Amino acid sequence: MYKLKEFFNGIIGKVFKIKSVNSNQVQKLTKYWKEKWNHDIPWDKLVIPKQPAGLNVLEYEPNIFTEDEKLEKYKQNHGQDSVWCYYHTQNSTVKDSIQIQEARPAGPYLYWHAGGQEPDKKHLKKSYDMFNTEHQENGTNFAIPTEGITMADRYRVETKKMMDVNGLTRFDALDHDGDVIHMSGDDHGYFYVDGYNRDDRYSVHGPREVSL
Repeated sequence: MYKLKEFFNGIIGKVFKIKSVNSNQVQKLTKYWKEKWNHDIPWDKLVIPKQPAGLNVLEYEPNIFTEDEKLEKYKQNHGQDSVWCYYHTQNSTVKDSIQIQEARPAGPYLYWHAGGQEPDKKHLKKSYDMFNTEHQENGTNFAIPTEGITMADRYRVETKKMMDVNGLTRFDALDHDGDVIHMSGDDHGYFYVDGYNRDDRYSVHGPREVSL
């Protein structure tokens, strides 16, 4: 059985070839994926992207687990009744329900996001067409469902708090009905994955920017 401190020190030694990365970020990511998924992050094969101003949380996507497997893991971590997914009520999967979403690398990758309990303040009130156009024209990336589910689970594991209790995170992804896929939580501990009108511009709804 490995010792976490020694394990982290070895990983950080590799990662700190890029000196700008905070060791605490590396430790948190490594611990989450090892303890919750029994998955070792291949740090020596990853490129840590440049950190933009305002995006302070380093996240990892292994690209080997589906959105639905991640929801099952969320249940394991927080209770079997902690997830409600619209697509599962339709005898479908999130994976099969996604008709279009932002492109991502084929293999594992790292990315930055702002973190926090609620969606990015600077992107609130933006409809799907508004932030998708921003992506197309300016190259700004926004979270897709697999990333958002990881964000929400890890945030709750580490803080014991729900993401999106007051607001709602909209993904750069459309489902089979042409609705925007989104996630939200409530103060009773339920995590929701659902779809809604792509023109929604409610004041506390919006996407989460990511930088790959």
